[in-house]
Amino acid sequence: MFTRLFLVLTLSTHAAGPAELLKEIETLESATFSSEKEARHFENEGIVALWDQLLTAPRGKRIDLLASLPFNSLTLGKVEREFPQDLNIQVAQLTAGGSTLTPLEWKFWLAPFQKNGLEI
Repeated sequence: MFTRLFLVLTLSTHAAGPAELLKEIETLESATFSSEKEARHFENEGIVALWDQLLTAPRGKRIDLLASLPFNSLTLGKVEREFPQDLNIQVAQLTAGGSTLTPLEWKFWLAPFQKNGLEI
């Protein structure tokens, strides 16, 4: 909020009129917030839609839904540290550098989880 206010105050001393001011603000915002806009695009087009589908999918079909995700390649995280929990649960800290999978490899990667009855 303060960033936008600061930009408006700064730009108002340089712009000739409202149209030029708006154009300058749009230019600066597109440069300053481009990564945020890209993240929101992926969130709105992918993550939110997937989450909504997972919530409404019947039990036992959610891994099928994950297996059918459209993508070119998917890179998994690499386990850096593991933290054993009660009930044989493992929590892992991930880092970059994991395997990159094709859609077919992704389906094979998910298959053991589904076979063992994992529920999402």
